[in-house]
Amino acid sequence: MNPIRDSLEEASAPASGAPVVFRFPARPGPGVRLYRFPALIEVDWRFDTPTIAASHVVGFASTEKQIYVQKDSSELLALDLQSGRDYTVDSVVAVAVIGPTGTPHLVELDGSLATVVARHTQRWDSIVQEQPTRIWGTTGGRLLALIETEAGQRLQLFTNKGRLADIELPTGLLAVTRWGDLVAVAVDSGLIVQRTDPNRSDRVEFLPLVSEVTAMVFSASGHYLFIATANRELLVVNRFQFTDPEKYPLTHRVAAMRTGPLGRFLLLRPEGMDSLWIAEETEPQNVVSVAGSWQDDLPAIASDGTVLVRQGDDVVAIDPETGAQRGRIEDAAGDRWLALAWDPRRPTLQLAEEAPTNDQTETPGGENQTKYYVQLSSTSNLTWAQARRDELLRAQLRALVFYPTEYYDRYRVVLGPYGTREAADSIGRRLGQPYFLLPMRNLTATNQ
Repeated sequence: MNPIRDSLEEASAPASGAPVVFRFPARPGPGVRLYRFPALIEVDWRFDTPTIAASHVVGFASTEKQIYVQKDSSELLALDLQSGRDYTVDSVVAVAVIGPTGTPHLVELDGSLATVVARHTQRWDSIVQEQPTRIWGTTGGRLLALIETEAGQRLQLFTNKGRLADIELPTGLLAVTRWGDLVAVAVDSGLIVQRTDPNRSDRVEFLPLVSEVTAMVFSASGHYLFIATANRELLVVNRFQFTDPEKYPLTHRVAAMRTGPLGRFLLLRPEGMDSLWIAEETEPQNVVSVAGSWQDDLPAIASDGTVLVRQGDDVVAIDPETGAQRGRIEDAAGDRWLALAWDPRRPTLQLAEEAPTNDQTETPGGENQTKYYVQLSSTSNLTWAQARRDELLRAQLRALVFYPTEYYDRYRVVLGPYGTREAADSIGRRLGQPYFLLPMRNLTATNQ
């Protein structure tokens, strides 16, 4: 076994395939159904799941090629995408989550912690003394648990060998990055941001704010933090340049926000309105308003950018740029939904076929011309970064590793350079995984 190769496959697998959405019935009988974006055309792919019923969709575990859902009880079910059948994973689950590398993490009713490996629950030596209100999977297979306390709230970081750290936080709205490495907490006077790594958790940033925070969320890459305030502003904070956030006016206060898997669009729920807003993350002042409700599974953004939303008794696919309807499924609002990239007839994405042509990668204008790179991941582990680069090179993609600088302390795996923003954005979208663009003039990269 090659653990580095396996971790690379785990990180990239969820985005391989066509944009589809799974429909999980709220009651036993109909079974799981599959639709293809953007028109929501049902796919002729039948699942043998007549007894499955879902009250909550946990997510897609790329390590096992399975989707996990919870019933109203404490039963955790898995849908095996290879066999098309479901089975019970654990019957005493209080809360479950899928980590950033596709590993399922569980907290059982007695506080025991576990992960699911090879379809079996593997309990940790760790135990959480109080049931957490939320959990997150983090890098390195760790688990982050949020505990409410009398003095505020506490983040506890666990490994399979025991509790690694306690991070005491004040009471306030909280956001955590997809990788679990950074946490932001809104307090009366502003915003506190700190790392969850116990060796670096003393590095705290503070951003003073003049208005109460009503909603916030990190981008899919974790590079930006979006903050909605009570004075109807949207702030965009660069985590590496923490001061002077970009500010955009809003017509209403925003009560909730959600991002998509590829970092292209932002969903907002305005207060006092039976609608939601769709905004481009790079230009959030351009808002498209559409009718729709807000629950834990929907609205959701598919890998092709289509927004899936409940409208009355129906579920509707929306064009994010125009707000126009692309598809509709009637009498489907009572079921649970999960959008991801998957194709039973093409389980492996051939990255070489998606590579840009030579005329897209040319960079005219000499050495001082701005070049655009597509950042796919960042890590403090040089071996991991080089292995990820090599994986992309074998797929005939132009991959590099950017080494840390005085402004950035992680190794970044990128594609490029590309001569235009449009060419870089095109390859990023076609890869079907989180990314963001890096416009640069001078930065040291290596293939050594």
